[in-house]
Amino acid sequence: MRVLVCRGHVHGMDAVEYVRALRERLSDHEIALASTPTEERAGVDGATVVTGAAPPETLFESDASLFACVYAGTDHLDLDRLEAAGVAVTNAAGVHGPNVAEHAIGGMLAHARGFGEARARQRDREWRSYQTAELQGSTVTVVGLGAIGTAIIDRLVPFGVETVGVRYTPEKGGPTETVYGFDEIHAAVADAGYVVLACPAAGSSRPTPWSPRCAGTGSTVPSST
Repeated sequence: MRVLVCRGHVHGMDAVEYVRALRERLSDHEIALASTPTEERAGVDGATVVTGAAPPETLFESDASLFACVYAGTDHLDLDRLEAAGVAVTNAAGVHGPNVAEHAIGGMLAHARGFGEARARQRDREWRSYQTAELQGSTVTVVGLGAIGTAIIDRLVPFGVETVGVRYTPEKGGPTETVYGFDEIHAAVADAGYVVLACPAAGSSRPTPWSPRCAGTGSTVPSST
């Protein structure tokens, strides 16, 4: 099998590193790198799999059977055209789990330890102590228990917090100590010190259906993932 890696960066990783990783995992197959647009267009010929952010135009006239998109989302792809060309599509679901989880936990720690206040006092050359809190012992509600939500929960475990999850199908359970459905969002956030949104956005101009229900709970929403 021949795999063509299109030029560009993959979530901060250079295409050369991507090729190296693929060669380690698929040592019995040919992994080729297209470094220029010309190489990209010509390299599709003879490739079974093409991988990158978007397929080169020549893919639709080739014998390639799979386009492996390096993004989690595929909204930028013409899926109907790919299907008509007989090309299956995969995505990189979960690829953002580690970095988004670290970002969310970083937000909670920054809030608990008052990093914003520390920076402000440092800027003003004010060297007085101030009250902080600990993440340990708090309750964290994670709305959405997909790949990203699960990654957040996994990284919260060592902090000694109580975890609550919200998902569309609570009967499936999850990695949290308690799981609620979206129709029980009010109960899910009632005792939360922190609420993390690890679910699809409702659109920048539309409020999420649970945001008004967090009002008055004393919860902090540090990160929308």
